[in-house]
Amino acid sequence: MGYVLKLERLRKTDRIAGKKACSLGELIRAGYPVPPGFVITAEAYVKFLKTNNLETKIKKMLSEIKLDDISHIETVSDDIQNLIINADIPEFIAKDIKEAYDELSVGKDVKGLGGIAFDMIKAGRGSENVSVGPSPVSETDKTFFGHTTLLNVSGFGKLTDAVKEVWASVFSKNALLYRGMRNIERPLMSVIVQKMLEPEKSGILSTADPVSGDSSKIVIESVWGLCKTLNKGLLIPDLYYVSKETGNIEKAKTGKKPFLMKRDPVSGSTVTETVFKEKTNVPSLNENEVKKLWELSRKIEDCFGSQQVIVWCIERNRIFVLNALPLKIASAQDIPEPEKGELIVQGVPSSPGIAVGKIKTVSETKGYFESDAVVVTKNASDEIIDVINNVSGVITESGGVFSNGAFLCREFGIPMITGAENITNFLKEDQMVLINGLHGAVYRTAYSGREEGVDVNEHEQQQKVTVFNEALKKADPGITATEIKIILNGSSVSPETLEKSDGVGLFEPEYMLTESDVNPYEIAQREPEEIIGKIANRVGEVARRIYPKPVWYKGFDLRTDEIKGLEETEEETNPLIGWHGIAKGLEEANLLKCEIEAVKRMYESGLANVSYLVPFMRRVEELRRLKLFMDFPVKLGVMIETPSVALNIEEFCKEGINFVCINLNTLTQLTLGVDKNVLNLSPVYLRFDPSVKELVEKVVKICNKYGIEVSAAGDVLSLPEAVEKLVELGVKSITVKPDIIEKTKSAVVRTEKRLLLSRIRESEF
Repeated sequence: MGYVLKLERLRKTDRIAGKKACSLGELIRAGYPVPPGFVITAEAYVKFLKTNNLETKIKKMLSEIKLDDISHIETVSDDIQNLIINADIPEFIAKDIKEAYDELSVGKDVKGLGGIAFDMIKAGRGSENVSVGPSPVSETDKTFFGHTTLLNVSGFGKLTDAVKEVWASVFSKNALLYRGMRNIERPLMSVIVQKMLEPEKSGILSTADPVSGDSSKIVIESVWGLCKTLNKGLLIPDLYYVSKETGNIEKAKTGKKPFLMKRDPVSGSTVTETVFKEKTNVPSLNENEVKKLWELSRKIEDCFGSQQVIVWCIERNRIFVLNALPLKIASAQDIPEPEKGELIVQGVPSSPGIAVGKIKTVSETKGYFESDAVVVTKNASDEIIDVINNVSGVITESGGVFSNGAFLCREFGIPMITGAENITNFLKEDQMVLINGLHGAVYRTAYSGREEGVDVNEHEQQQKVTVFNEALKKADPGITATEIKIILNGSSVSPETLEKSDGVGLFEPEYMLTESDVNPYEIAQREPEEIIGKIANRVGEVARRIYPKPVWYKGFDLRTDEIKGLEETEEETNPLIGWHGIAKGLEEANLLKCEIEAVKRMYESGLANVSYLVPFMRRVEELRRLKLFMDFPVKLGVMIETPSVALNIEEFCKEGINFVCINLNTLTQLTLGVDKNVLNLSPVYLRFDPSVKELVEKVVKICNKYGIEVSAAGDVLSLPEAVEKLVELGVKSITVKPDIIEKTKSAVVRTEKRLLLSRIRESEF
C-alpha cells in the first residue's frame, strides 16, 4: 500500500503524512486510546492532481483571485473544488485505499483469507463507518484553516468521494481567504481515515488557557454527542477551568446545549437531534470524568513535551483521543482601558484585547462593515473570516473558547466574547461599546468621541476610535513589535521554549565544544570533522525545529582564565581585554575554519536561517579579514562588546553586516571600567548606566539608517526597567535566557502598550 500508511506506523518524522496524522501515530504507539485508521499520504494527492492534469488549471485560476472580493473568491473556489470532485482517483491509488479500508472494516486476519470467505464475512459485517479529515503537509509549522472533515462515511464509493472533498477543501473559500490574509503557502494534503465512534459526549481541552496564557490551568469544553457543534460554535458548551497541579475544578460554567449531533441508525448519516429539556442545562461531565481528562492531558503533554490542544470523546464510559496538536496561546495581560461605563453583559473570554466601536448586528457574518465595528452575530463559526479584517471586535450569542470563530479571532488579534446569550436584547444598533476579550465583558463606554460642550463630527469620532483599536491590536503580546530571542549553549531545550521564542539570538558553543575537557583548538587541528559534525548536528537540530526563525551562531570565545586547564597559556593580568575573540580566531584559524565549514554545510542543507555572529571585535579590519574565509552567502553579524565598535558602528555597517548583538555584560564592564566579579562593583555593573545607554542609542540610530537589526543581551535584562529602556530606544529584539522569556515578554508588552497609548493621547484621543 504505497500511498497509504497505517496510523500506528507513523512517526513525527513522516512529514508526508502531515503533522496531525503523525501526532496520532505517536499517540497510538505510546499506548493512548486512539481510534484505529490510516492516512492517505500527500504523495497520493500530488499524483491525483498530476494524473488529471489539474495543477496547471488550478494555478491559472488562483492567479486571477482578488482577495478583496469575497464573491469572486467563492466563484473561483467553487470552480476549483468542482474540478477536483469530478475527477477520478487513479486506479493504483484507489487500490491502496480499498485494501486499507477493507482491513479496517474486517480486520487483518479476515482480510488475509481472501476469496469467497472474505467476501462472505465482509458482507455480514458491512463496511466500517469512518471519519475522513485533513492532515496538511507543509515545510513550515504554520497553522492552516478552512479544510473539511466528513463524519459517518460508510462504503468504498462514499469514502473516495469524501477523500476528494478533503483534497478539494484546500481551495475552499475560507482556506483561500485565510492563506491570503496570513500570507502562507498552499499546503499539500494528506487525508486521515479513522474508525468512527458514537460518543455520548465529546469536547476539546488545552493544557493551558489559550486566552490568558495561564499555564497553571487546564481548560475543558464539552457537549453532548459529536464535537462538531462545539467546533462550529453552534451552541454554548460547558466550560471547566481545572487546576493543572491538583486536577480540582476551580471554576465551571454550565452551557446551553439544546441539540446534539449524532449518527442516525437508519440512514447512517450525521443528524442534528433535539436534546431532552432536562439535559439542556445539565453539565455534560461529572467530576470523575473531568479528573480522568486531567490525568490524560498531563500524560499527553509530557509525551510531546509541549502544551497541547486535545480533541476527545467519551463512548460507553471510555475516553478516546481524536487529535492532539501543539497549543498556540494568545498570551495576554490586562490592557489599560479608557474610561468605561456600566457592565452590559458578561460572556466567555475567547480572544484577548480591548476594542471600542459601534455595534453592528448581523444574521450572518457577511457583508461590509466599518473598520471599527463591533460585530454581534449568532454563531462563533468559521464564517467570521469574511469580516475578520474589517472589525475591531466580535461578540457571539453561542460558541466557546475552542470554536473555529474564536480560533480565528485569536490568530488575527481580534478581541472576542462568546456565549453572550441574548446579547441582542441588551444592545442597540450603532451603540458605542467597549469590549474586553480577556475578561469576557461588554461595557457601555464613556468615550463617544465628543468632549462636553464640543461638537465633534462623525468622521473625527471614527478616526479616534480607529487609532485606539489599531494601537491595541499592535499591543497584543502575541505580536509584539520587539522580538524576544533566547540564548542556547548546546544543551537540550524544550519544544515549548523554542515555540515561545522568536528565534535564537545567541547560540554559544563554548560549553558544547569543551564538554569533553579537551582543548577545541587541538581537536580542530587533529580531528576537524569532530568539531564540524558536533556544531552542524547540534545547531542544525535547533535550526530545523524552528525554521525559518533565525539561529545566530556566535563564534567560539573563551578567555585565558576560562580556558585554563584545557591548554597551557600565560596568565594574563586582565583576561577580558586579552587574547581571545576574533583576534585569536583569525590567528589560530583551524577552529574558526571548522565553525565556518559547519555553518556552510547547514546552509547547503537548506538551513539558511543559521547566521554567523562574530565574537569580541575591536576594529573593522578584523571583519574584513574574516570575510576572506567566507565563500558562501552567509548572513554575518557583529557582537558589540567594546566601546570602539559601538563608536565606529557606521564603518561596520558600510563594510556589510546583517545584524548586531549588543553584549551589555562586556560593554558595561569596558565602558565603566568595572569587573562584574568584584562584589563591591556589582551594583554599578547591574544597572543600565547612562553612558552605556548613550552607546546603545548611537548603535540603534545608525543601524536603523542602514536597515540592520539590533538585538541586545546581558545580565541586566533580568531587570524589567532595563528591558523597558531598550524597547524605548528602538532595539528590534531582546535576547535572554530561556527561563526569563515570559518575564521579558511581559516587560516588552507593557512598554509597547505604554508607548502606543502615549502616542494616542498626544493625538488628543
